[in-house]
Order: sequence, then structure tokens, then C-alpha cells
Amino acid sequence: MAGGEPFTTAITGVNYDARTITLNNVLPTDGGLLYIQGRGHRTAYHIERADGAEVRLRHSAIIFQSRLDGIEDEGKTIVCELPLSLEAGRGFPPGYYDGATLSNERGDVHYRVVGVSGNRIMVDRAVAVDAFTDGDGDGRVLVKIHDFGPGDMVTMHRSVFQRF
Repeated sequence: MAGGEPFTTAITGVNYDARTITLNNVLPTDGGLLYIQGRGHRTAYHIERADGAEVRLRHSAIIFQSRLDGIEDEGKTIVCELPLSLEAGRGFPPGYYDGATLSNERGDVHYRVVGVSGNRIMVDRAVAVDAFTDGDGDGRVLVKIHDFGPGDMVTMHRSVFQRF
């Protein structure tokens, strides 16, 4: 039995460390599954809690992290210490990371991934070198790739199933 049209809205903010997203509309429930369309596919995330337009997810959105070793190609290519493992060694087809969100260590700067090759990440625009600093004081500057970011779409299906 149907429960109405799906609820769809956009992500307006993220706090990756806290696993929270801010939506441009209030979520109609405080539990269930959200489908986030952040690139060529969508991923389901369990809602841990919802408070108005702020939603805490049960799991992290991080799909890659490595030390930043350099910036090339007039700022449009990030060189990492490690190769991007899902495409490099796990048999995922090229393009898996395309459209994902690259951030600095603090998660307050966002770029879109347009391609990867070995240990290099190509992004949609030139990165600001000063945006990538040692955010936690451990002596390493990290780059992170997340499954989603600001502007990505969120869908919550409103369906009810009843056994007879």
C-alpha cells in the first residue's frame, strides 16, 4: 500500500566528522532510510536521528582518504600518497569516484571529482592550496573523498507495507 510521493530535497550543508547533513527542507520523519544521489549512483543511509532539517546518519560517507603529496595541473590535480583503491585494486570500473566530493581534512572545502588515475585525483576546478592544511595537528595534510556533498539530492520513500 502506497504512502504518497517520495520526499525529495537537497543537501545544503555537511559535517562529515559528526555524520550530519543539513537539508533545505525539514525531513518528514525521524527514522528510516535516506537515498542520497551524489553521483552516478545512489546510496542508502540509515537515519540515526533527525532534528528538523539536520539529519545524523548511522554511517560515515568517507570512501577514500590519503596524505596530500602535491598539487599539479594548475591546481586541478591532487597527488596522493596512496592510489585510489577501489578502482586500482578492487576491480571497480573506471568512473567509480566521478562526481564524489573531495574535501580537506576539516571537511569545510568541497570539490567534485571528475576522474582518478593511480594516485591522482582530478577535480572540477583549481584548488586553493591554502585550503589544504594539517587540520588536526598530526603533521599530515589529508584529502578525503566522500560519497556525497552539498547540492546532492536526498530522497525518502514513503511506503507502507501491510501483511494480510
